[in-house]
Amino acid sequence: MVHINVLSLSVCAVTGVILALVLKSTGSSMGTFVSVVLCVGTAMLVFNGLISVYTKINMFTAGINQEYIKLIVKVIGISYVTEISSNICKENGFAALASAMEIYARISVAGLCIPVIVTLFEIVSEGIV
Repeated sequence: MVHINVLSLSVCAVTGVILALVLKSTGSSMGTFVSVVLCVGTAMLVFNGLISVYTKINMFTAGINQEYIKLIVKVIGISYVTEISSNICKENGFAALASAMEIYARISVAGLCIPVIVTLFEIVSEGIV
């Protein structure tokens, strides 16, 4: 199990941002590279931490259909990955790409939720008849 120390993560992030700002102010394109590496590194640490959260969720949801739990985790993962990627794009001047990514993520989430919606309709229709 991976334990994320939020204080250590925050200190690394702030230090990296300061480094990126210094590099950007000198006109170097390395500032952008540093910011992207920081985002990817932070995301990897967070996703490793989510494994332990997923394990704990499985312990508490033993009686619930696991497909629904997997669906919730996928939706949360899509949301976080899109948010991080979108922010990187926006920060580097690619707002149109960021918007397209956000739209695609919404479509993906809607597609993932179709089985839940069908099940909901089946439950409602059985209750009416």
